[in-house]
Amino acid sequence: ADEKELRDQLQQGITNAKEQAAETARREKAVDALLAGVDFPLPDSAVESVAQSLFYEYLQLRMRNGTMKPEDMASQQEEIMAESRKAAAIRVRAQFVLSRIAEENKLELSREELGMAVMRAAQSSQTPPEKLVKDRQRLTEIRRDALLNKALDLVLAASNEGGVEKK
Repeated sequence: ADEKELRDQLQQGITNAKEQAAETARREKAVDALLAGVDFPLPDSAVESVAQSLFYEYLQLRMRNGTMKPEDMASQQEEIMAESRKAAAIRVRAQFVLSRIAEENKLELSREELGMAVMRAAQSSQTPPEKLVKDRQRLTEIRRDALLNKALDLVLAASNEGGVEKK
């Protein structure tokens, strides 16, 4: 590969990353709008379960990007856990709302959509797809997340057409 080809590949990578970041921001904004004014009690066990996995995710992220040294882990543990619980409550509330939207609109995943979701999960976790498919719990999570994303797509499409109903 010559220098121009490498520059083009790099530029394409930057463009793709910007587009992905913009799409992520758009989806997060839609979830925020969907949850605005929606308040209901959440099962503590669901929030705690999500908070635990987010805690380890945040911990790994901080270690990888160098914002936390292993020796600082104990002193920052409570702060990270509080951050995790707050994010978990939002995530669990969003899951409930989007699950309801999926249910009311009778959304289902095709085999192709599930296959694509498995491939994306495999790529992001750097795990062979075959291994993910054998893990029943992980496959259930992938299916759920793909269905919730499909519900969010429906919300985004409806908002582009002039409104979405919250029940």
